[in-house]
Amino acid sequence: MGTIADLLSANEQKRFNTWMTKFGEVHVDASDPKGVSDRMEVILDLYGLGAGKPNQTEQQAVISWAQDVFQKLYS
Repeated sequence: MGTIADLLSANEQKRFNTWMTKFGEVHVDASDPKGVSDRMEVILDLYGLGAGKPNQTEQQAVISWAQDVFQKLYS
């Protein structure tokens, strides 16, 4: 049995390590709006070592990265 790190490319690991160093506690809610009939909840919590907060573009990049890793885990 491997680790999650075994699934990541060198570039993916570098991005993750950069975010962990740059950002502190981050909560991103990218859920569908309330009232949508099949509302999907997408929530990401990241507990980094830094003090920064991601802007909207960085939040989307973190969510996309996490979704890609999730797909690798379950494919």
